[in-house]
Amino acid sequence: MPAGMSKLAASAMSGVSRGARAFAPHRRFIATVDPVIQRAREMQKMKYDEAKEGKIRAPDYVGWDAELDADFKKLTVGPVKGGRPYQKICDSALDLIGFTPMVRMSRLAKHLDVECELLAKVEFFNAGGSVKDRIAKRMVEEAEKSGRIKPGDILIEATSGNTGVGLSLVAAL
Repeated sequence: MPAGMSKLAASAMSGVSRGARAFAPHRRFIATVDPVIQRAREMQKMKYDEAKEGKIRAPDYVGWDAELDADFKKLTVGPVKGGRPYQKICDSALDLIGFTPMVRMSRLAKHLDVECELLAKVEFFNAGGSVKDRIAKRMVEEAEKSGRIKPGDILIEATSGNTGVGLSLVAAL
């Protein structure tokens, strides 16, 4: 063993002379297939037998047709109208949703060395702090105008994300 070499390094060097097998740990891979996966693979190979399994029926979907288009147009009430309400006192936080300011990002544009006007939409100025407040407000307004919901109805939303927060805010106000 050369001077300054540890026993571990010396044993490693001796392993090199014996070949790479001396270092490779012996592993055995035993692949067990999940019983559900195994059954699915068996079923995939089976032929379809209408007598045993019944007739397969699928709707004849033709895409966006005139009937769907007419129903969609009945529910659509149009875009939100009005200006930015910053110069006046608002009656509710809902009045501010969707009227978030645009900010010129001149220092960032200079830092990135871009030759265009760089703007940012400040959506966190919405009452709930997210762009999802817009969609929540619009969903509730559209549902009220079309008669699908009315004041006092209980709305149930299955998410805890930003859309759920926005819906909670709009429904509460």
